[in-house]
Parts: sequence; C-alpha cells; structure tokens
Amino acid sequence: MGCLFSYFSYFFGSLGSSDIVEQPPPRPVYSWERADRVAIRKEDFILDKLKDQTIFRLPGSVNGQQFIIQNCENCKVYVFDHTGQVQIDDCNNCQIFIGPVHGSIFIRDSINCVLATICQQFRTRDCRDTYIYLSCISQPIIESSHNIEFGCLTFNYQQLAEQYKSADISPWNNNWGHIHDFTTIPDGKNYSLLDKNENIFKHLPVPTDPSCSHLNIKDDIDTSVTPYTYGEIYRNRTEETKIRQLLTIW
Repeated sequence: MGCLFSYFSYFFGSLGSSDIVEQPPPRPVYSWERADRVAIRKEDFILDKLKDQTIFRLPGSVNGQQFIIQNCENCKVYVFDHTGQVQIDDCNNCQIFIGPVHGSIFIRDSINCVLATICQQFRTRDCRDTYIYLSCISQPIIESSHNIEFGCLTFNYQQLAEQYKSADISPWNNNWGHIHDFTTIPDGKNYSLLDKNENIFKHLPVPTDPSCSHLNIKDDIDTSVTPYTYGEIYRNRTEETKIRQLLTIW
C-alpha cells in the first residue's frame, strides 16, 4: 500500500494544502474613490457671515450631513431636510427652521432669534431673548441663558414624516417643556413656556419663495407630524387649580 501512494505521489505530485494558492482578498473601494460619488461642497452645509438673506435647503439637499450656521444677522434660514448634527453660533435677529436632527442641536451666543426644530438632543448656552419651538426626545438644556421662551412645535410639510424616520426620531416622544436649567436664578426662571395660541408662524413666517410651494407647509395642530402636548404647562396649571381649591375649602 505504501508503494502505491509513493507511485501516485511521484507522477501527480503532492496533494497537500501547501500547493493550494490562496487568493488575496479584494481591495476595498472607499466612498471617495467611487465613480458615482457626489462632490460635497462646503458652502452647502456652512452658512457664515451672512446678513439680510433668506436661505433654503430643500428635501434631499442635506441628507443627514452636519449643518453649521454662524455669525449671521437678520437672516431667515429654512432647512427642509434631515441632518446629522447642527451648530448655531453668534447669530443675531435670525429666524431659523431645521428639519429632523439625528443627533444634537446647539445654539450658542445668539440674541433675539427664533428657532424651530426637531431633534434628539437640544442645548443652548449664552443666549437671550429667543423663541424656541421644539420637538425633542430628551430633556432640553439651557445654560447661562435668559428670557428663553419654549413652545411645542406643530409643523408639517411634504416628506417631513419620512425625515423623522431617517433621523430615528419618534413624533410621539416629545419633552419640549421639560427644561433643565444649569444656571437657575433665585425666585425666578430663565425660561418660560408658550401656550398653543403662540404658534410658530407668529414668529417664523412661511416661506413664499416658489421653490418651496410644493412642500405644502402647515402649522395646523390637526395635521402636525408631532402631536401638540401641554407638558409642564398643564401640570403647573393643575397644581395652581388644586391650591385654589384647597384655599377655598379652608
């Protein structure tokens, strides 16, 4: 039997694993090497040092990228798309709408602004005299800020519901009125809550540009993607009512 194996080995060679040539794994193709890659322009995602302008970003134009607004004055900014993260810094007298944000939105060192947004996390620092219309999954945070007025965002336009999903945000989880203030003041608050009569279009005008006409923008509570909730307003009013009832009994 040993001679038979030797005979085959002599004529056909060894059948061992050493004769099997392993092919190297294919080289990965990175996103920046793809022929179909769309070039990203910095100016499409950063608004810097603008004054007296109205800027639009329509659905599909941002598509989950980070967005930055800084050093702007007397501007109206409408981002009708979902984003990854948003930073707003050193803005004065600006009116801003930001579609669903997958991560955090920060507004800092800004004065006399209006901001309406949907996000997972919200934080403001060193701001004053500002309206915030909000749909936020987590507890909104303010720090070193004064006279900040929060309202529940009721809003709708074409593709907004799909953008909620792209940003992994549930419209049923909204903590807009549950504010945490890192720098509280004695016998007072740095913020207040708006009731439902203070709707967004009272402070942030509907865009009239023809490029936005197909979006069918609405602030109607009945058609809003995020339902209106009373939040802390209802709880505070309920507590006040109970106190009055107790005082009446006494």
